[in-house]
Order: sequence, then C-alpha cells, then structure tokens
Amino acid sequence: MRQRLNCGSLTMPVTPCWRKQAASGKNGSYLSRLSISQFLNDAIRQQVETRKSIVDLFLKRFTLSPDEAEAITSRDVPIGKRFFEAVDRTEQIRTDCRVLMAGEDGPTKAG
Repeated sequence: MRQRLNCGSLTMPVTPCWRKQAASGKNGSYLSRLSISQFLNDAIRQQVETRKSIVDLFLKRFTLSPDEAEAITSRDVPIGKRFFEAVDRTEQIRTDCRVLMAGEDGPTKAG
C-alpha cells in the first residue's frame, strides 16, 4: 500500500524518490519534514492561484464591466454606440449562460 500525504483537499503520494531525498538530508527527519512541508505549501499555493485564475476568467466572461452596466442602466448616457455595445455584450453573456446551463446532456427542461 502506498503512503499518501493529506493536506485538506490536496492528496499527494509519497514516492520512494521522496524517501531517498529525505534520507540523504543532513538534518534527518527535520529536513525531510521541511522539504515535504515546503512542497505541500507550494502545491497548495499553485492550486489556489489556478482557482483564482479560473474565477477571474469566469467573472470576466459572465459579468458586465461597470462601464457597460452604466451604459445600460444610466439615464445620463445617451443611446448610441456605447449603449449598443453593452447590449451586444449582454446578449453574448446570455448566450454563454445558456451554453453553460445546457451542459453535456443538452438543454435542461424547466418545470
């Protein structure tokens, strides 16, 4: 049975390579714990950065910018190019939402 290191939702296998590296350290088990701890911290940090990037991309694709929202909702903005670009963006978001909600199995059925 292979050993695994668990840290929250991140699970990493302990490979023989890790054991050899830890055994060769001058400070013995302290160095191995420090190396493994640093590795896990780096892995968790990378996972958080990846998730943040995904959320940022999602929000960019599925929300209007403050300028676009103002163009649609403000009575002070004249109806013109800026307004129609914001409406086009709103229609694109709606289309993307329909695709997202359809999923792999096709469109969903309400009620």
